[in-house]
Amino acid sequence: MRASKRPAILMTLHFDIPESITSSMRLPEPEMDARLRAELAVALYAQGILPFEEASELAGISRQRFADLLAEREIPRHYTELELAQDLEYAGGQQYLAHFEPGFNRKSDQGSPTSGDYLDCNGYL
Repeated sequence: MRASKRPAILMTLHFDIPESITSSMRLPEPEMDARLRAELAVALYAQGILPFEEASELAGISRQRFADLLAEREIPRHYTELELAQDLEYAGGQQYLAHFEPGFNRKSDQGSPTSGDYLDCNGYL
């Protein structure tokens, strides 16, 4: 978790979906809201529009469940160094940060590491 997380400011977005479309969905009505939120979160994450933590929040599921959902759909994880640090902190693995060498399998060819650099973790994390 982020140490300096600010209180949530909520924004309400309203989508009008024609009844002809909702009646065509093969989902029970009570499941529609949660499923559509999850689908939106997955799509936005897959396109690089929404970071992992926020996408799992939008989906209304845990980070682990969201990671499982991405894996089920074979959507690769966009893993940044910042996310690695957050996950290691969350898992109590701060000691592993000392062994992480900046630049190892870095997807960005920029000089110094930034929170936008992607790591090629090949499913090992």
